[in-house]
Amino acid sequence: MLTRYMIRLVNDGYKPEDSASLLSRANRITRIDADIGFAVEIRDVRVARKHIELDVSVAPSMLDALLKGLEEIAPLLSYTEITERHMDMKERMAYARELFNAERYWEAHEVLEGAWKSSKGDEKELIQGIILVCAALVHAQKAEYDICLSMLGRALQKLQGKELYYNYYGIDIAMMVRQMVAALDSRDVKTMLEYRL
Repeated sequence: MLTRYMIRLVNDGYKPEDSASLLSRANRITRIDADIGFAVEIRDVRVARKHIELDVSVAPSMLDALLKGLEEIAPLLSYTEITERHMDMKERMAYARELFNAERYWEAHEVLEGAWKSSKGDEKELIQGIILVCAALVHAQKAEYDICLSMLGRALQKLQGKELYYNYYGIDIAMMVRQMVAALDSRDVKTMLEYRL
């Protein structure tokens, strides 16, 4: 049985444009071990400023071998087993902000989904807008800038007019909207990748 993990390696100079080649390289490393029964699935590689994030599934008994093999790319920074965590709204939003600010956008997206499922009306649309921002930045970490900009446009539609939620669990929605407008006007996602909640 495979378990899903987010593995983060130290980023020492890689850019989002390197994500596809890093994925190929990681798959080559694990393919060698697959011949001797080392089952691993690497779904995606994303490049943040300080880490390279690999979305993998592997048998827990083989995790250490995988981590050792991936050190051929870069030293291990950390890893997280992906499991559903039960949290109240305040805790969920604080954790999502922490993940977002650490450029762990995919995980932030997943945490926010739980908040979205339990919300209604304008709040539900607001959370959906924040989720779309996270999803857009996941694409930016893979140098899929056109997709990122398109998703930011969709997020903007959800968030505009929600500025009344000025401080939504510590998130300044008006500031987020301004950052998105700047990124969309300039067609440059760099301002969003540098944005912190």
